[in-house]
Amino acid sequence: MGRPSGPHESRVEILATVAVLAGYTAPSQIAADLTPDVVRLDLRYRRLFVADAKETETPGTRHTQERLRAYVIAAKAWLSARYSVRLAVCHGDYGAAGPWLSLLRTTARDAAVESTEGSWTTLDRENVLCWVDLSVRPQVDASTDVRAAVPIRRRRAVPPGSFG
Repeated sequence: MGRPSGPHESRVEILATVAVLAGYTAPSQIAADLTPDVVRLDLRYRRLFVADAKETETPGTRHTQERLRAYVIAAKAWLSARYSVRLAVCHGDYGAAGPWLSLLRTTARDAAVESTEGSWTTLDRENVLCWVDLSVRPQVDASTDVRAAVPIRRRRAVPPGSFG
C-alpha cells in the first residue's frame, strides 16, 4: 500500500475528533499486531472506539474485509472484559454507505459477534461515517438443558409484614 492520501488523513482527523467528542478520550490499541487509524477508550463507561478512514478502498476490497475481520476478532477480548465496542469507517462515497454498513454487520456476524446497533450519517459533502456496536453472541450448548441447570426454588408463602 502507498502513502496515505490527503483525504485519508483528513478522515483520520475527523474520526479522532468524533471519538473525543463522543467521550472516547484515551488513545489505545486494540491488539499489539493491529493498527487501525483510530483506537480510543472511554475509561469511565468502559467503551472502545475502533475506526478506519477510507479513500481508495471499497467494501469489496479483500484486504479491507480481512483487516476489519481482524479488528472484530481482536474486539472479542475487549467484549469479554465487559467493554462495549464501536467499529466505524469514514469514507467519501454517499452511495456506498449501505454497502459499508452491510460489510461491518456481516464481518461481525461471520466472526460470531453480534452487531446490536448500526447506522451511518453524512458528516459533510465529502465524509460519511458508518458504524456498528458490537456485543458478544451468547454461546448456547444444545446438549445442556438450561432448565435443569438452574433449579427453581419454590418459596413458601410469607405473611405480609414478616421477613420469613
